[in-house]
Amino acid sequence: MLANIKSYTLFGKGGIPKKSEESPKINKFLEQSKSKLEYLIIVDESGKNFMNVNFSHKDLVLDESLIAMFLSAISSFSHEIFQEKASSILVNHKDKGIAIRSNESFCIGIIGSKITTSIDPHLNEILKFVSNFIHVKNGEINKSDENHLLIKIKSELKGYLTV
Repeated sequence: MLANIKSYTLFGKGGIPKKSEESPKINKFLEQSKSKLEYLIIVDESGKNFMNVNFSHKDLVLDESLIAMFLSAISSFSHEIFQEKASSILVNHKDKGIAIRSNESFCIGIIGSKITTSIDPHLNEILKFVSNFIHVKNGEINKSDENHLLIKIKSELKGYLTV
């Protein structure tokens, strides 16, 4: 992979990653390595909290129903304004951010630090998977199904999760 790269600098002053003008793959890796995901929530079209995952190694005290209502409201508002069934929104404030992606059945929100638009395709894949999975299961899922969903989510987001 690195054989085609003429010159690159992975780390700059103080060990801070620098962007390389030579390789988009390295730039994407560096962009992903800056984002740290902390929390994911999925709500259904009625605004009901479907699934939430705490990725951080600390206890986050979040009002899940409040977040679910917020995601549902933002999703509904963007559907009305943009007249599209699927939407994507990114909001950053200081070092925290939230990325929201929705389709006709679900809305997913991810909270973390330094969230960028590079996460959007991964959120879209998770939405597709969840929608198809729930359709196949006729809306009825058990603990084993939840574990299967969690494995898919972690697999899709592996470049953004800290170990």
